[in-house]
Amino acid sequence: MRSDLAEAGHRLPAVVTGESTHPSRSGIAVDCLSIPRASAVKAAVETLDEADPKYAGLALHLFDLGLLSELDREVASIPQLLGRGLTRWMTHCVGETSQVNRINGRIGLTLDGAMNHDYGNTTVPDDEDPTYLVLWHEENDRILCVGDVMMQLESILPGLGETIYAAIETASYKTVGAFTPNRAFYEAQCLYWQGVETDDDLREEFELNYGESWREEMADEDIFWPSDFRKSFPVAWVLNPSSRVSERKLKKLARRNPLAWVRRLCTLTLTMHQLVRDGALLEGTQEFLDAESVYSSAILRWNTDDCVERVADDFIQRANDSSDCYTDIVSVMEVPIEKEAFLRWQQQVSKGLRLYQLLDAALAVVAEQNQEIENHDRNTSAIRCDDARAVERDRAVCAEEGELVCA
Repeated sequence: MRSDLAEAGHRLPAVVTGESTHPSRSGIAVDCLSIPRASAVKAAVETLDEADPKYAGLALHLFDLGLLSELDREVASIPQLLGRGLTRWMTHCVGETSQVNRINGRIGLTLDGAMNHDYGNTTVPDDEDPTYLVLWHEENDRILCVGDVMMQLESILPGLGETIYAAIETASYKTVGAFTPNRAFYEAQCLYWQGVETDDDLREEFELNYGESWREEMADEDIFWPSDFRKSFPVAWVLNPSSRVSERKLKKLARRNPLAWVRRLCTLTLTMHQLVRDGALLEGTQEFLDAESVYSSAILRWNTDDCVERVADDFIQRANDSSDCYTDIVSVMEVPIEKEAFLRWQQQVSKGLRLYQLLDAALAVVAEQNQEIENHDRNTSAIRCDDARAVERDRAVCAEEGELVCA
């Protein structure tokens, strides 16, 4: 990915910061390559006169940041040109993900243009600073079990697994939400339990809706109770995790723990904590669409015996049946056109993209440790099988020798 960007003329540090390190005589930072790049893009955008000049100006600014190059002059429209530049920026901020879904984007001068869909909003907002909209989409859900690794962390220091899991869950909620046990419990309340969260409250709802004879009427039904959901998790905190280990202890573990994967998770957790304090966030869809995003960045199960995937499947089915209330879009943003405002927006959104990258990195460590646990269990099982076979061979030899002696 880095080599592709370099070949296209993109200066990676500038992509992230939006700043140049080359001083000019006036004291203002100037990119020494901006003049030829801007000239090339200017030649391209001058033929695309359907857009407001401010949009062309933003395209030139993206060119100055190294997000567009001479190779992009064949692009057919200003929105496509802007989309290409911002997609490169997002790709660089997030990188290639292995555990969460890759973020894709589309750009438009109007809401409908960005979505390729008619939402009845075909005009650019009428204000002093016109904006266009960025959309981020999801791909297929990925499934990862986290329970074994979290319990290993708990065995190292009580509360450590909960603390790291809480950071992972918070990072997903601040960016593109994962379908966690906590999210599954909320959706189960809507799907099965009429909004309540205890067995007693659900019984009351049944009595209100079906009368005192509800037990007889529903006797043959397989009722999925809230307690059934909770029982599928060995620890209660998975539904409401919190940070129980101080950052001082996390820093100590990040420096001194003998296990590299533990040091890595503690370091990532500390960085995620800081980004959340700095306001890292990727906006959702409610402000613009009044619809809930249906797809998650990943499905995080505790283990293969829990109820998370069952709820996720039923949730997707309900979303398909009520399509007007849900969308496959995960984020809609207004992007300022004016250069200084765009730089501020870029720096702020970069924090959210960075948090999403750290979420993927933390889950990658969990996935790698899952593989280590699986390999260890497999090797242990193989040793036990070898031992069992050796015992059987010894018994056979003893039996044969006994028969020979008796003979």
